[in-house]
Amino acid sequence: MKSPIELKHILKSKSGWQWVIIDFCIAYSALWLGFNLSPHGDFYSSFNESLLAIIYASLFVISIRLCGLNTHRIEHLFTRYEITFASIQGSVIAYLILYIAVNLVYFHHLGRYVTVMTIGLSILGVVFCRIGYQWYLKNHPIKVAFFGCNEQTAELVERFKTDPHFQVVCIGIEDSTDADAISSDFKTVVIEDPNAFIQFLQTTGTEFAISVYDKEMSPLISQTIERLPFAGIDVLNLGAFIELFHREIPLSYRNLHWHTADFFLPGQNAAAIIKRMIDFSVAVGVLLLVLPFFPIIALLIKLDSKGPAFYSQTRMGFLGKPFKLYKFRTMRSDAEAAGAQWAQKNDPRVTRLGAFLRKTRLDELPQLLNVLKGDMSFVGPRPERPEFVEDLKKSIPLYEWRCLVLPGLTGWAQIRYQYTDTIEGTKRKLQFDLFYIKHHSIWLDLQIILSTVPLLMKGSR
Repeated sequence: MKSPIELKHILKSKSGWQWVIIDFCIAYSALWLGFNLSPHGDFYSSFNESLLAIIYASLFVISIRLCGLNTHRIEHLFTRYEITFASIQGSVIAYLILYIAVNLVYFHHLGRYVTVMTIGLSILGVVFCRIGYQWYLKNHPIKVAFFGCNEQTAELVERFKTDPHFQVVCIGIEDSTDADAISSDFKTVVIEDPNAFIQFLQTTGTEFAISVYDKEMSPLISQTIERLPFAGIDVLNLGAFIELFHREIPLSYRNLHWHTADFFLPGQNAAAIIKRMIDFSVAVGVLLLVLPFFPIIALLIKLDSKGPAFYSQTRMGFLGKPFKLYKFRTMRSDAEAAGAQWAQKNDPRVTRLGAFLRKTRLDELPQLLNVLKGDMSFVGPRPERPEFVEDLKKSIPLYEWRCLVLPGLTGWAQIRYQYTDTIEGTKRKLQFDLFYIKHHSIWLDLQIILSTVPLLMKGSR
């Protein structure tokens, strides 16, 4: 019988391959059971059943990852709602592709019994495994150790206090006076002998250590960290940990090398050209579908309150170039009689119909015209007003970096962080935007779009 620590090493994988294998087995078993338990399951030979199960399982693995459940080491971030909705999306998308392929190749459709069994078992399998693993992490949390005490340690401590999936074994320090740098509920250990400290970490089952040093380390700390990998303990700096486990880039941890890493004008590479072609094509198609509703929405806005149905506002675009953003009007016509103001949660300036349009995001449909013009993309940081950008640049470092890619209708910050009208909340959203800018790709865009759907279902804004 494996101990919990050994079992945890089996369950986790730096590349996330354990979830690829698990999801493949879930999908394969679901379709295989659908065929073999169906009263009409003798249409296909055993070979064809296995072939279709392999195809469905492969499609399922891809679609589940597109729906957001792909990223390794961040299983603790998903809510049960997100897991359930993503599993439903992934199962339906994969099965729909298979269903179309079967009709084209075999000229035969998969029966209702097979359909219900396959989709149902796929959803249950994903939900059970993901939520089960979260339960396992809560009862056997990942044990970590910190190196160093400073303001960055305090920031990290606050994250760990609210996350039951991690357990801080200790904070390693060089001098007992270093503990005064932060107010912490965690144990501090003075490192005198690297071997003794590493043995202590091994005894407690520590899986990885986080270095919060932003300056040159002492020889003692350097020797300790250099020996950790030989003891089976991973070492990450603060920036790498938050980027890997929380999918954001911390503003508190940056230097000259970090500033220039992988940020080479991402809005002007080959992926950006492909993305622009996709944006234009999809925007044309969606506009053809929704344009008939524009007059109806405009009429309802006019009947609900005085003022124009459409509203335009100057926003900051790619590389700081201003553009006119189009929306359906959701506020009173005199909403900014006293000048530009931040939007607020439950803003009293919003009209009755405007509240509904904002909740469903129907007010943003005219922005499809901005996508057609090339001012915006479907995915990117939300465009901000120039006057607000100038103010935020003074208090938030790197805020103008949001303009390194085209602004979007939805974005990584929108699906990862709630609405905010505070400076601290804006800083946190910028950290998610910086992660998107650094890691942006067509694949990540698809994930964001599919992850936006459950937010729309919940009415999140």
